[in-house]
Amino acid sequence: MFPFINIWNVHIYPVIKMKALLIHSSGKKLLLDLSMQEEFHTEFGVIRVSDVKKAFGKTVKSHLGEVFLVLEPSVQDLVEGMEMFSRPIYPYDAAVICAMLDIRAGSKVLEVGTGSGGLTLFMARLNAEVRSYEREKKAYEKAVKNLNGFKNVDLIFGEPWKDKGSYDAIVLDMQKPYEAIPKLKSKLKVGGFIGVYTPIIDDIKQVWRSLEENGFSDIHSIKLGFEEIIVKKYARVKGFFGYPGFFIWGRKVKDAI
Repeated sequence: MFPFINIWNVHIYPVIKMKALLIHSSGKKLLLDLSMQEEFHTEFGVIRVSDVKKAFGKTVKSHLGEVFLVLEPSVQDLVEGMEMFSRPIYPYDAAVICAMLDIRAGSKVLEVGTGSGGLTLFMARLNAEVRSYEREKKAYEKAVKNLNGFKNVDLIFGEPWKDKGSYDAIVLDMQKPYEAIPKLKSKLKVGGFIGVYTPIIDDIKQVWRSLEENGFSDIHSIKLGFEEIIVKKYARVKGFFGYPGFFIWGRKVKDAI
């Protein structure tokens, strides 16, 4: 096995196993929070959490003898198992967003509008350092539970306007995002990207105009979302995967030219 060499001198945050994915012999999947209970009650019997913690990659049995495979959950598993306040940004959309904003290990990211924490979780798994603001109390409380165990996420209840950080990327998922761009642009490093996720198509024009007026270039907008293909006797489109939305982004250049 090759040794890992951290050539970028990026702090690597350890993955803390706070949840486990249990797959029953029938194929049914269950997500277990390892920090909250001693016993996990299921329709297939009771499972001891202490047994699960020692069985990653192996199997455990319930008190009824039912067999479960224990795995570390994927990002998709974690998002699907979240306590929802609002519909999250799912991993297939989050991957596009992070690619367009050049979010990677070590990136310092300001997120405004945590929501349920779907995008936050994806960025954290990339080993980015994320500071995320949420002004809705119920959303904040659910996000705290959903993101428990991530040491590279700083969740803040409130508004970002007085934040004194300097960021490689800023991502907005909020009402009237075009009004936030001039207020937040000073917190973005030159060459960094700001992106806006919105389910409202009418926001695109106003966000685009705000980006142009505030010194951003390389502005683009896309429609997010995928159609799932299922294969049985024939391959066919099952339907839209997730929720439709739009993403607009640009790069800060004005202060350097």
